[in-house]
Amino acid sequence: RAQDITPEEEAEGRVADCGGAALSMAMVGISLLPESLFGLTQLQHLDLAGNQLAKLPPKLAKLSGLLSLNLEDNALASLDGISQLPSLTALNARRNHLASLSEEVCELPALISLDVGDNALTALPDALGSLGTLEFLRADGNQLDGISEAVLELANLRNLSFGQNKIASVPQGIARLEKLVNLDVADNSLAV
Repeated sequence: RAQDITPEEEAEGRVADCGGAALSMAMVGISLLPESLFGLTQLQHLDLAGNQLAKLPPKLAKLSGLLSLNLEDNALASLDGISQLPSLTALNARRNHLASLSEEVCELPALISLDVGDNALTALPDALGSLGTLEFLRADGNQLDGISEAVLELANLRNLSFGQNKIASVPQGIARLEKLVNLDVADNSLAV
């Protein structure tokens, strides 16, 4: 009988069964989020990985207490609307269709971890440097041709992954990142 359930019914069932602060709707196959999800205003952790989401719905703002949001492996072309989640500390948008990173990401005052790896990014926004709480930045597997000045302003950065891009050199300013313990620039076009 379980084989007769549509992805939408599966998602609705998971929302109905959610009694806590975390909800996984990973790998359900949905392209739209169920309306009932937006009533879970106490939700702190939401996993939507492995679906077919093409955009973030405006109603996502009702989940303003979210601390972590996993959007990995969807079909998102933008993260427009993400700034409506001011409590977000971890955002995973790996393996989507992002050609640019919305400046709205730079308006998340509590963001500690940002993963935008394996997209088609050619640059990161200048406003990224305003994310004073950011400690982990993964932008590997993109089309980036350098490490921008904005990244060098992230004083709390501890882990920086820019592997598998088109980076030709690591800027000397990287030394300003005193808390940096891991720098991954493997598989780039680095000149020695």
